[in-house]
Amino acid sequence: MDFYQPVGYQTDVSLNITAHLFTKPEFQNQNIVFSPLSLFTVLSIIAVGSEGPAKQQLLSFLQANSTDHLNSFSSQLISSTLSDASRFGGPRLSFVNGLWVERSLSLQPSFKKTLTTYYKANLASADFLTKYRTIDSAKFELKANYKLHRASKESSLPN
Repeated sequence: MDFYQPVGYQTDVSLNITAHLFTKPEFQNQNIVFSPLSLFTVLSIIAVGSEGPAKQQLLSFLQANSTDHLNSFSSQLISSTLSDASRFGGPRLSFVNGLWVERSLSLQPSFKKTLTTYYKANLASADFLTKYRTIDSAKFELKANYKLHRASKESSLPN
């Protein structure tokens, strides 16, 4: 797959979202910060898990021919964008994809595999029926990611 054509589509999608945000009165005269990569990735994940007209609408909005196309592009984009270039004087970016699913529900194994393989997503179940447990699950996930980031940062420090 040609990598540059989908990058143009992803840019178009991001600019459309940006234009939409700036037309909202609550965002005018405000600073807005958002991650086009995060938005595109989330919408791609939703498209991959969708069926029927919703899937077709998302594919159209994302300017993608198929979910296979989205998976391939997202995988390339995530791996190239998130490669650690700090040893060459470049940036080191962090990007965490996660999906929390109500504990009483389950995901199809093929969807789980797609998320972990192409989107490098962490999957977890949470109890959305009991608020405090959901908050504890989210805090646990954030702490785990912070500890992982610190550990990788400390292991890359020169001796």
